[in-house]
Amino acid sequence: MRRVIGFFIKLAVAALCFVGITVLLIVLDGLNDVGENADAALVVGRDDGTPDDAQLERAAKLYKDGEFRQIIVCSISEYPSFDAQATTTKFLEEHHVPSSAIIEAGAGKDTGEMAQNVAQVVKDRDLTSVMIIGDYYRMTRTKLALLHAGVGSIAKSHVGSAGFDDALPIAREVGALYSYFYHSFIAPTAEKVKQEAATEADKASQEAKKARESVNNQLDKLPK
Repeated sequence: MRRVIGFFIKLAVAALCFVGITVLLIVLDGLNDVGENADAALVVGRDDGTPDDAQLERAAKLYKDGEFRQIIVCSISEYPSFDAQATTTKFLEEHHVPSSAIIEAGAGKDTGEMAQNVAQVVKDRDLTSVMIIGDYYRMTRTKLALLHAGVGSIAKSHVGSAGFDDALPIAREVGALYSYFYHSFIAPTAEKVKQEAATEADKASQEAKKARESVNNQLDKLPK
């Protein structure tokens, strides 16, 4: 019994250490801005996909400073009735960003789909780099999603600073990051392995059937 309890205690400690390392990586990566210029900026928005004034103000300022020529607006839509992109576009226009510089890339149901939408915009407009503008704790997941979608060059400009008030959103981000990894990497790999195993099992079954038929044919040819 003690061995079982000890095993679960070690498992819990390992899990806590893993989560702690994840939190540390999210914070350090998010606070580490990379790159000063890009072809376009991507404004991430709040956790629910709605616009964030601080992020939009940062995007408008950096646009005026000439750090990028266009701003991609692409939300994660949890509320289909709310047009976050229209609100974002209006805010940017009111802050002297011309409508010709704003690209609405469509709403995605999750981070992966949002990244696919952005990657399509990058491809269609022959862009080579994107600067993420958003809360520091969402930088890692957004960056990984864009890289996975095929956006090769990514800069980052975070909004906000680390504090105890971010404990809850960081905790949510840890869960969201694990969920993203599962649905984007682990689940597809497991499904691929399952399909390959099923294919190999079918081939083995077919080969076994042919072998049985060959043996039966040979037996039928033997003198009776």
